[in-house]
Amino acid sequence: MIKKQIPVTIITGYLGSGKTTLINNIIRQYPAKRFAIIVNEFGDIGIDGDLIAGTKEQIYELNNGCICCSIHSDFRQTIEGLLKNGRVFDHLLIETTGIADPSTVLRAFMDAEISNIFKIQSLVCLVDAINFQEIIFSSEELKLQLCLADIVLLNKSGAKTPQELLKMKDVILSISPLAILFEVEHSDISSLNLLDTHNYEREEIEKQALSFRNIFSSTSASADIKLLHPHTTFSFAIPGSLDLEKFNVWIENFIYQNSQNIYRIKGILSFKEFDYKIVFQSVRDSFSLEQGGAWNEESRFCKLVFIGKNIDKENIEHGFYGLLTSQIQNISFY
Repeated sequence: MIKKQIPVTIITGYLGSGKTTLINNIIRQYPAKRFAIIVNEFGDIGIDGDLIAGTKEQIYELNNGCICCSIHSDFRQTIEGLLKNGRVFDHLLIETTGIADPSTVLRAFMDAEISNIFKIQSLVCLVDAINFQEIIFSSEELKLQLCLADIVLLNKSGAKTPQELLKMKDVILSISPLAILFEVEHSDISSLNLLDTHNYEREEIEKQALSFRNIFSSTSASADIKLLHPHTTFSFAIPGSLDLEKFNVWIENFIYQNSQNIYRIKGILSFKEFDYKIVFQSVRDSFSLEQGGAWNEESRFCKLVFIGKNIDKENIEHGFYGLLTSQIQNISFY
C-alpha cells in the first residue's frame, strides 16, 4: 500500500506583509486539519495565545491538535524532529523569514527521501500593498519571493485606489506571470482555496508549460517596469526528441553554472528512449524528472519555462541544439 504524501504549503513575504495573520487565519479556517507549522522563530510568529496548550522542547502543541516548531539551522533536522515527535498531522505549513530566499526550503523537498513523505502544494507570497512601491525595486528578496510564488496575496489592498492597485499588479505579474494573484484584506483567505492547489503535481506542471506564452509588450509602462528589474519568465519550444544521456550531462552543468540566476525551470520533454512525456522541474541546482502521459499519435516536442534574471537565451538555444536526435532550423521562443 502506497502511503499518501503529506501536503506542504510554504508562506513567504517581506517583513510586515501579514504572514503571522495569515497563519492564524489558516488554522482557524480549516479546523478539521491537523497542521504541523514550522516558523522561523516561535517568539516572532505570534501564534494566538489561546491556541497554545503546552511545549515539549522545540515542539509547541496547540489546543486544536496542531503542532508548531521553529526552524533549526539544519532544516532537515527540523523535519526529522517533527516526524519523530509522534503526533499525527495531515498538512505542513512553513513560514519563512521576511528576508529569506524560499528556494532553500523548496530544494529541501526535492530530496528523494523527504519527497517520499511530503509533497509541495504551493508557495504563497504575501505583498504589503501599503509599502509595496517603496520596497519592490530595492528589495532583491521580495523580487525573488515573487519569482518563486505560485499564489500572490496583495494584502491591505483596501488602502489603495483601483489605479494604484492596477499598477502594482502590472509590476507583480511582470516579475511572476505564472502566479495567481488575489487582493485581500487582513490576510483574509476565507473565500479562497489556498491549500489544495497541487502546483507541483505533474499534471499542473504540464498544464502551465503548455499554456504559458511569452508576452512582449510595447507600452511605456511595461518598458519602465522592465528597466527597473532584470527578472523574467520566458518559454521556448522545439519539435522532436532529445538524447537522454546528453541531456543529463548538459542539465547538470547548466544548472550548476546558472543556479544564481535561474530560480525555476518547469516543462515537458521528449526523449527518444521513452514512449511517454517527461515532466521536468527544477529549483536552483536541484531538479527532478517524472513520467508523464503517453505521446500516442501526438507530434513530439520539448517545451521549458525558465524563471530567473539576466537569462542568456542564446546560451540555452545553443545547448539544446546539441541535444536533439535530429537537427532543426530554429528554436521557437514563445
